[in-house]
Amino acid sequence: MNRIIDNKGNYAIKGTVQVYEKDKSGSALQLCLQTDEFEKYIIENSTEYEELFSLIGKKLLIFGEKLILEHTTVAYIRIKSYKTLNSI
Repeated sequence: MNRIIDNKGNYAIKGTVQVYEKDKSGSALQLCLQTDEFEKYIIENSTEYEELFSLIGKKLLIFGEKLILEHTTVAYIRIKSYKTLNSI
């Protein structure tokens, strides 16, 4: 299993950082974490975690809070911390 939830609603998710949305020139605007089960969690944009754009294609373990947004069926996650994984 690539997703763990504690009793406070915090998530620990293992997956690969991928581009979710690009601008017209092809630059990444929005990232997501895709698990081995092909679940996608859109990563909330934050200046605190801009370095994630340099980790596209890398496997991470992300700790965070799932966000419920109206009018969408896609899960968002607000990152609290993360660590890179050499292999899962």
